[in-house]
Amino acid sequence: MDATHAVDLVVVRQADGALASTAFHARLAPEARLRNGAARLYQRASSWFRSGDGSFSDDGDDDDDAAADDGAARVYVNGSRVPCAARVDAAGRCVFANKGDRPAPDELERWALRPGRNDLRVAAAGRGEARCRCYAWDAADRVVVCDVDGTITQSDVRGFVDSTLAAAPTHCHAGVCAFFAAALDAPKRRLLYLTARPAALAAATRAFLDRLDQGGARLPDAPLLTNPAGVGSALYA
Repeated sequence: MDATHAVDLVVVRQADGALASTAFHARLAPEARLRNGAARLYQRASSWFRSGDGSFSDDGDDDDDAAADDGAARVYVNGSRVPCAARVDAAGRCVFANKGDRPAPDELERWALRPGRNDLRVAAAGRGEARCRCYAWDAADRVVVCDVDGTITQSDVRGFVDSTLAAAPTHCHAGVCAFFAAALDAPKRRLLYLTARPAALAAATRAFLDRLDQGGARLPDAPLLTNPAGVGSALYA
């Protein structure tokens, strides 16, 4: 599973002309003070035992970490940085200016999205980066929704293991690639993949969908929406 991850985004031009998006769930590394807290606790406990007088020694590098990590998020679309007033909170979640999980319509306008797939990356100093895809659709598009586990794969549990661990997944329904390719062979049809898998497995699941090959037939390229919760919450949802 990926420590930093992001769920695909769908942006739709509404009938009134405004842009709206699905929730943008991106997770980067937590603040240095949280990330390094356990390590510092161990270091201080060790220094206490070494000192023999009950005193602690402090390396004092908290201020340096804070200076390097201002929490500002940088968003890139198709390799170019775009205006976005997002920040990364202490836990690593990407939060937008309205304190929500969606970019504002005026921000989306400045992203200069091309129709269909766009590559998206979010990064922050000292916090790493996460990559996903952003799909620009139209309000008149018709959407075909496909569940991953049990629909593409033959079962939930074994299909999940096979699709994330096997180099060449085999536990999938025969003909599923050709079926969905034919289902999209009509104007204005779009495919959307859904899964209850946690967001930390988004990249692994995208890789599975991209590499599935059934006699030369491949699944259509499409956004993948996952459970934004952590692994524990996703398992017991």
